[in-house]
Amino acid sequence: MSRVALARVAVVGLVGLTLLSWWLTEDGAGAWVLAGISLLKIAVVGAVFLELLRSWPGWALISMGLVAVVLGLSAAFVG
Repeated sequence: MSRVALARVAVVGLVGLTLLSWWLTEDGAGAWVLAGISLLKIAVVGAVFLELLRSWPGWALISMGLVAVVLGLSAAFVG
């Protein structure tokens, strides 16, 4: 898949996840569900736009771990 096609798929995915999070917020979803959707959005941004797939895989794991900790703590405080 070319970089342009991958970027287009990522944009559509991000818009879809954003619409899903808006809908779930209006529906009264919990903080943990919204944190999970946010984690997916950050994974898409990290994998495509920051091109973590081409760099050392450890950077992707470290960044995703830090993001998961921040979102988990945020959801724990909110929820």
